[in-house]
Amino acid sequence: MHLMNSTSTIKTISVNKLKRMSLQKIILNSPIALVEKETLVAYLISAEQYEFLIEQMENEELSKVIRQRKDGETIKLNILSL
Repeated sequence: MHLMNSTSTIKTISVNKLKRMSLQKIILNSPIALVEKETLVAYLISAEQYEFLIEQMENEELSKVIRQRKDGETIKLNILSL
């Protein structure tokens, strides 16, 4: 799943409008920028998009650890002794 593709646009909604809307009416198939008095205050994303972002951040963190350790000390183990 990609969070956004090149043809995606971010919808904008005001805080006041959001307060008047039922959450069931908000379809989160693309991120929504939440603005208050012309200032961006938050992005609303679906649970699926949020989980995707968290997974990507975790993967990047693991990749960073692997890169840091790749030239480090190695330990030889005998699999039969485990």
